[in-house]
Amino acid sequence: MGQLLLAFGLNFGMNSVTLIQVPGDPDGFLSADQPNWLIAATSLGGMLGGLMGAPVAIPEGCVRGYVSEIVPPKRRALFSALSNFMICLGQVLVVAVAPLLHWQVLFIVVGVVPAALCLSGLLFLPNSAKWLLSGGHSEEEAVRSIQFFRGTQVDAAAEVCSIHDSLQHAHADGAALPMWTLLRQPGTWRPLSLVFIQMVLLPWCGSSTLMLITAFVLASVRLPLSEYQRAMLPAALAAVVSVPGGMIIERYGRLPVLRLGGVLSAIGCAAVAAYFFLAPESHKRLGWIVLAGAGLTQVAVVGMLANVAFNYVTELLPNKTRALGANIVLVVLNLNVFVLLKLYPLIRDGIGLGGGFVIHSLVSLCQVFFATFCLKETKGLSLEQIQHLF
Repeated sequence: MGQLLLAFGLNFGMNSVTLIQVPGDPDGFLSADQPNWLIAATSLGGMLGGLMGAPVAIPEGCVRGYVSEIVPPKRRALFSALSNFMICLGQVLVVAVAPLLHWQVLFIVVGVVPAALCLSGLLFLPNSAKWLLSGGHSEEEAVRSIQFFRGTQVDAAAEVCSIHDSLQHAHADGAALPMWTLLRQPGTWRPLSLVFIQMVLLPWCGSSTLMLITAFVLASVRLPLSEYQRAMLPAALAAVVSVPGGMIIERYGRLPVLRLGGVLSAIGCAAVAAYFFLAPESHKRLGWIVLAGAGLTQVAVVGMLANVAFNYVTELLPNKTRALGANIVLVVLNLNVFVLLKLYPLIRDGIGLGGGFVIHSLVSLCQVFFATFCLKETKGLSLEQIQHLF
């Protein structure tokens, strides 16, 4: 299932490759403002995939929902972190091979290879027990699915009973309620609203800027690295911290990690902002400030905030509406990233990169407030137990 997340990472990595290769391409055909649209198209594609997801596609929301339904409760955060690792890995891989291949060839490889791997892998995976039971399939199929992933020693019958209980609200007088009716019920719209707000906050906490326009943020930092190696830094650091971040979440819980991540992100973004407010003649001497701030922000957002946020996308939503709700939320996320990319040239020209990172620092503090007063702790709870919280 990680092949789809890998494909996202490869496409995100192509943003950096585009910024590096296209301006110097003698056969280039893009005007000055079109690379911005080329990069933003990645988010538009994610939005389209989410909108199509329920009937015909296999977008990110379906993948993350599937993974959350097949892993044990005490491993959901870790597997969510592994999914995020695949995105970071994709970015690192495409930037690593970029010096060897032309960007047009890379776009073809990125578009075809992961999709073929994902399609072939689907031939070997059964549907999750929760999806089978919510769709009216037999308990025997659900039991076989549970045992496929967790072995025959698991009490599959007890899990099937728990899933049946969680699906009771999805029926009236023996007939399944329409999906949009279910979405309007408090048990769905309340957690959906919380995850919606979380995904509005996440892209504006600073890491998305570091990942997507690295060349601009680190341009003034004097590092003995090539353009490609410089562009690889945020993704490589994200890949290193993703999985350990998932382990920390499993140990200490979602809310403490969210609060700590918000504080660290606010400090890191403030450091980056301070660097850009310094006199230009001191930039060469104090480049370590922006590098340290960017590193701290990346660790906080990727290792902490993003791991918890993407975990909440699937575990807070009820069994019956999980896939559709996750797709809706990820459409919101991609819309936010698109808005961020389209606004950033205006932000940079208006208040500078320093002002942009002041905004990121303030949003990170909002993240601390939101985690403290609005979200619920789900550590160690089954998806059915989480459903009862709402």
